[in-house]
Amino acid sequence: MKKQLKILSLIDVPWNSGLTDYAIKQAKALEKTGYEVFFGATERTLCLERIKKEGFTAIYISDRKKLNLLGDILKIRNFAKKRKIDILNAHTGRTQTIAILSATRTNLKIIRTKADAKTPRISLLSGRISKIICASAYIQQMYTRRGISENKVEIIPPPAPKMDIPLPGFKPPIIIGILARLDPVKGHRYFLDAAALLTSRNEKVEFEIGGYEANTKYPELKKYADKLGIVNKVHFYGEVKQPEDFIKRCDIGIITSTGSEAVSRVLLEWLSAGRPVISTNVGCVPEILKEDFLCPPGRPDIMAEKIHRLLNSPSLLRMVSLQNKDLALKKYSFETFSCHTEAIFRKGCET
Repeated sequence: MKKQLKILSLIDVPWNSGLTDYAIKQAKALEKTGYEVFFGATERTLCLERIKKEGFTAIYISDRKKLNLLGDILKIRNFAKKRKIDILNAHTGRTQTIAILSATRTNLKIIRTKADAKTPRISLLSGRISKIICASAYIQQMYTRRGISENKVEIIPPPAPKMDIPLPGFKPPIIIGILARLDPVKGHRYFLDAAALLTSRNEKVEFEIGGYEANTKYPELKKYADKLGIVNKVHFYGEVKQPEDFIKRCDIGIITSTGSEAVSRVLLEWLSAGRPVISTNVGCVPEILKEDFLCPPGRPDIMAEKIHRLLNSPSLLRMVSLQNKDLALKKYSFETFSCHTEAIFRKGCET
C-alpha cells in the first residue's frame, strides 16, 4: 500500500486569482487521491478566504509588504514536524525561497507549482526543487529557455469547470461576449472595434462585456463604444460573481488579450459551456484552440472576419459548440488533472 503523502502548499498572493484557483484545484485533486493538504497563506486576503471556504486548514505566513522570513521558516518547520509533512509546495517565487530555506537540513521535498506569467527565479538554490509543475507549455518554456531540464518540468493544465448550462441556440441576434477584468492587456477596445466592423456588415449581433474594473473603467468603454456608433449594441454587464450567469447569456466567447493568458481560466469556462471561441494567439491559448479560431493581437479586422465566418455557417457554429464541450469533458477533465497531479507529487517525493 502506497504512503498517503502530507503536503503544505505555500501561497502568498492577496487575490482570489487564477493562481489561487489552480492551487485550490490542485489541493482538491490531491485530497481525492487520499493525500492530506494544508496551506500556508497570508492573513486577511481573498486568497485565504477562498482556502478556508474550501475547507482547508491554513497557517499564516507574512505578506509581501511585511516580510518576516525567519518567522515564516520557524513556523513552517514546526508545522511540518508536528504534522509530519512530506512535501512543501511553493506557488510563488517568494514562497519558493521560503520553502527551500525551511527544508534545509531536513528530509522535506520541494515542488514548485507555477500558474502565472511572471518570469521564474532561477538560482543556485533551485537545485533543491524536486519537480516543477507548469500549468501550460507556455510557462514550461519560461523554464527551459533558462536552462532548466525538460525532465524536471511537467505540464499539467488546469481542469475545465463543470458548466451545467444549456448549449447555445444561435438564434438571432447572436450574443457575442467577452469576460475579463477591465485592463488594457485584455484588449476590450479591440473587442469593440471588431463589434463595430461586424455591425457595419449588418450582422444580427449584440455584444456583452463582463468583468471587474482594474486599470480600465466602464465609462471609458461606453464612451469609446459611443464614438464607434455601437453603444446601443453593447450591454455592459459589470463585475461577474458567477461565470455561468454571464456565459449562459452568450452564444460566442471572445478573448482579445494582447498578452497575459499564461493560464486562461476563462477559455476553459467558454469551452466547458460549449461556446465557440475566437481568441488572440497569446499565452497558452494556441495550445488549446486550433488555428482557424486564432488571430494576432491588435487585429480586430481579422477577428471580425473569423467571427463573420462563424455567423454565416449555422452548421459550423453547432459543430464547434459540440466539439468544444467534448474537449472540455475529455482532455480537461478533473479526473485527468487529478491522476496526473498525483503521479507528479509521487515522483517528487521519491526524487
